[in-house]
Amino acid sequence: MRVVQDYRIYAVCAMLATAAWCGAAPVGTAFTYQGQLKLLGQPVSDQADLQLSLWDAQVAGTQIGTTQTLLNVPVNDGLFTVTVDFGPGAFTGEERWLEIAVRVPAGAGSYTTLSPRQLLTATPYALYALTASAVTNADTVDFFHAAATPAANQLLALDAAGKFPNAALYTGAGRGLDADLLDGQHGLFYQNAGNLNAGTLADARLSSNVMLLNNAQVVTGLKTFNAPPSFTAAPPFSVTNAALVSQLNADYLDGQHGSYYQNASNLNSGTLADARLSSNVALLDSEQTFTAVKHFLAGVSMGTGVAPQGILDVRGGSMYFDSGGGLFFIRYAPTNDGWNFATSGSGANLLIQEDPNDAPASTRMYLQAGGRVGIGTTSPAAPLHVSSNNFAASTAGVITGTCTVTSDDTPAVYGEHAVTDNYGVGVKGVGGYRGVEGRVTSAGSGTYAALYGYVSGGTGTNRGLYAYAATSTGTNYGVYAVASGGGTTNYGVYAQASGATTNYAGYFSGDVRVTSDLFVSGNAGIGTTSPEVKLHVTGGSDASLTGGGYVVLGSTTGTNLVIDNNEIMARNNGAASTLYLNADGGDVQVPVLVITGGSDLAEKFDVTDEARPGMVVAIDPANPGKLCIARGAYNRRVAGVISGANDVSAGMVLADLPGAQNSQPVALTGRVWTYCDATERAVEPGDLLTTAERAGYAMPVTDHARAQGAIIGKAMTGLAQGETGMVLVLVNLQ
Repeated sequence: MRVVQDYRIYAVCAMLATAAWCGAAPVGTAFTYQGQLKLLGQPVSDQADLQLSLWDAQVAGTQIGTTQTLLNVPVNDGLFTVTVDFGPGAFTGEERWLEIAVRVPAGAGSYTTLSPRQLLTATPYALYALTASAVTNADTVDFFHAAATPAANQLLALDAAGKFPNAALYTGAGRGLDADLLDGQHGLFYQNAGNLNAGTLADARLSSNVMLLNNAQVVTGLKTFNAPPSFTAAPPFSVTNAALVSQLNADYLDGQHGSYYQNASNLNSGTLADARLSSNVALLDSEQTFTAVKHFLAGVSMGTGVAPQGILDVRGGSMYFDSGGGLFFIRYAPTNDGWNFATSGSGANLLIQEDPNDAPASTRMYLQAGGRVGIGTTSPAAPLHVSSNNFAASTAGVITGTCTVTSDDTPAVYGEHAVTDNYGVGVKGVGGYRGVEGRVTSAGSGTYAALYGYVSGGTGTNRGLYAYAATSTGTNYGVYAVASGGGTTNYGVYAQASGATTNYAGYFSGDVRVTSDLFVSGNAGIGTTSPEVKLHVTGGSDASLTGGGYVVLGSTTGTNLVIDNNEIMARNNGAASTLYLNADGGDVQVPVLVITGGSDLAEKFDVTDEARPGMVVAIDPANPGKLCIARGAYNRRVAGVISGANDVSAGMVLADLPGAQNSQPVALTGRVWTYCDATERAVEPGDLLTTAERAGYAMPVTDHARAQGAIIGKAMTGLAQGETGMVLVLVNLQ
């Protein structure tokens, strides 16, 4: 709950003691600050913690020095006095503002920064005089040297300005007269070169960095002429040194600009050597590699000197393709559809790929080194391995068998394994959708099976039908069955088990998914093979906010209800949620209700003041149905205490009326920590408590006649006289 503390500082006074200039010891940089602290308009009497900081502006600005923290400052009837020291250099003649943060009572809660900042007036600025350069260690004071000593009985005459223009002081070393004016001018006048009005400054007084007309000098910096220089000699200048003049930029070379020599068409003699060409130029007599595609519009002839009979005419030898760097393509130009020939396994395997224009290439045949051939697979597991994974959805399958014999059970597809003891699979189907599919479309009245499995003999584990589904993606079914048609009763899967010690009509070692109705005529067990009731669940774990439980109702990433063997918990994506019992129905009845989360019974009220937990509240006469902070001793409108102080929450909270804006739980009965004022009388356990003059506080009853109708409850802990603080109260309004 957010609590706003309304503190104010009034009647600020700052004081500083200073020493005279004539030699008294300095008082340091500390000064005394006095103020008055009020809370909600009432003077504070308590221990307080203060934080004081110095700033160069009333708002924002820069902090001067470090923040001073003063703990356990006594505040009596709102008044306090502290000593503050921001160190040397804090006061330099500029305006300074003091910012104050307060925490009451001391050590409890966070600091509240008071606004606005306080402007420090002249008294603290006496600190500046202690360090001013015109006084401390000054050489002259009012035109005397500080150490000057006049001769004994010497008479010093003042002029009209109160100065000593002709004073005859002792003139020992370092003790001469320091005049204020020279010929009526201050020293700064003679330091201004503009006031020179006669004579010529000699060249010797100029630095060596000044260019002179009659000296041979070296110019080391770049000079820019804003106007063209004028040379009277012809030629304008000459260079007698034969060395190359660096950075000399001519306008013409043999009467031509530089762009003339940059035009290749102006080359009119000689032959450009091969060495001057880049390595990207093809030469007739050099072996080179073309790294980009080249289009030859005429035919190319290789191995023959005759004209090519086609686009590519190769004769007199073998044609070699290195598939490590690409493929060999056969294309139909109008549609760009075609086939690719490529190799893999360092050239050992041959791939024939269908490469349509609008889809990625697909390997249709794979000739593996060693003699295996794969159709639709690049990993043939047999001499001929056919897979339908890469074929269109309408393809019937890898191998299609059709049988038209109607007189017996001749199979369309038949597989047999020669091994008959423990090993061997007659027919095995593996697919991304259906490994084996069986379908019956007969319109007769007999008994038909889309898939039929029968096992007899042997002493091991026998399975009439065995299905297994495992992959990391997609949806997989070990058995997928659909029952539909016009019969009286249709079964997608019909299973019967009998004749053994333990019989299972169906046995699933993984998850079972039911998307329609599930009918169980007997008991169903989850985690148990011996269910004792219609639904018997065992083997779960203790429910928590983030997992566990025996049964979960709802999504674990949203609101859900989890049940274990002794708990029902409402959750919301790993966090606690509200558990509603018959929220829109009738009453909820329990023999005994034990609440372990709090210690008082509270009801939410709209509170018009900014109250915090532990404060005493009363009926607000100006706002019907609402409460405010209790003010005044023996207030008969007292209604209770804001619950939740000292981290002790309410045990049961009654909801607020619809439309409430600032609801807070108000303890109506039970134990709750309460602010108490023991300034006049100590609080003893068992004391009756009523409202105090201090807003929001309780105090022990001393006038029992006035206390009738204003009693909050009984104190369960004590508080020494003269203190304010928290007391555990058994609320019992009277």
